[in-house]
Amino acid sequence: MSTNSIDYEVSTTTREVIERVIKNVKIQNYTTHTSLAIKPGENWVSIILKIRVNGKNENGKITNLNFFVKVAPAEPGIRNFFSVREMFKTETYIYNKIIPEFIKIQIENNICNIFQPFVKFYDYTLTEFNEVIVMDDMTCLGYVAHDVQKYVDYEHALMYMQTIGKFHALSLAIQDKKPDLFRECKINTEDSVITNSEHMRKTITDLMTVGVERLNTNGYILEHQKYKQLIKKYPDIVLEVLTKRDPGSYIVINHGDCQIRNVMFKYADISAPNRPTNICLLDWQVSFIGSPACDISLFLFLNTNKALRDQYYHLLIKEYYRSFSTFLQKLGSDPNKMLPFQTLEQHLKRFSLFGAMAAIWLSLGKIYKADEHPEIFTTIDQSEMADQFKKQPRNSEVYFAIVQDILLDYLSYGYDI
Repeated sequence: MSTNSIDYEVSTTTREVIERVIKNVKIQNYTTHTSLAIKPGENWVSIILKIRVNGKNENGKITNLNFFVKVAPAEPGIRNFFSVREMFKTETYIYNKIIPEFIKIQIENNICNIFQPFVKFYDYTLTEFNEVIVMDDMTCLGYVAHDVQKYVDYEHALMYMQTIGKFHALSLAIQDKKPDLFRECKINTEDSVITNSEHMRKTITDLMTVGVERLNTNGYILEHQKYKQLIKKYPDIVLEVLTKRDPGSYIVINHGDCQIRNVMFKYADISAPNRPTNICLLDWQVSFIGSPACDISLFLFLNTNKALRDQYYHLLIKEYYRSFSTFLQKLGSDPNKMLPFQTLEQHLKRFSLFGAMAAIWLSLGKIYKADEHPEIFTTIDQSEMADQFKKQPRNSEVYFAIVQDILLDYLSYGYDI
């Protein structure tokens, strides 16, 4: 492989995977350009590279290929804090096994327009300390990343909720029609990130504790007391939510990391250039089996502001269920059996604490300025990693106003604590 430009030096293992991809797509006499797609720190778990390949196809015509390469960090602090190796295993399983099965069951049920809001997956390696995933560059297909520091409007929230509804419907269709396959998927999507990282759970709980104390300072005495008892009773509340509150048979494969940074939109309607027409879901590293309320609550608490939730929260949940139930019927299963709306409402009361608590932590990513992102790509231990996330951002008042809105809205919906 001849390289005409390098902005980022890759490891031998990464280079081998890239070369294998280029060989498989039959590009010859090529040059490549490798650069950082995202600055270190803005992505908390992986190094994201952008690869541009220029060469000739097997017919001698000039061709090019653009793709992203996700590379695992080698530093032990970040690997242990985030369970990085398990995250790469989970994502490759989603791409290799689950997404193909989701496509297959649609074909088997004669779905005309195949639902596949997924990036094209090329190759990977799970060599320890050199885990790599190669996928398509969706920007070349007209997809655009949403500004991670801005909340979504109703149109974007609606498209996401409809999309995740269909995604969850596929899980329940597999459970209904192919129970043995679903059991295999369940085994391979057991949550490993939060359950394996005591330091991560403590970081989330500590951030929530500070936010809860702000409720008392701002005069929300009753709300403060409710959350105070919750934190006191459950020092590992996130683990409690994920592993001990059994959702029964109403379980789906959750995306698990519903940050807007993990979504890309396409805008193909020139008459409404700001309205999304297509969506692509990215980053399946923390996918896990559990209640659909986990994905729903995380997306709404993290990516919508209080003003939008005040107006559309319950409507968006109804739109989620409409999309879910309509698609599940097309797949040949009964939504009233697999997940009645009343059961979904019960799950939202029981499991939305996951979304609220995760949103409190992940909202830091909306507040950080370019120079504030945690310095995590260094050789530090898990305790030092946790300390990086406990540093209050310069806009701490804005951040804790967001936290307060999440905590108050959670209670206003009548959800369990």
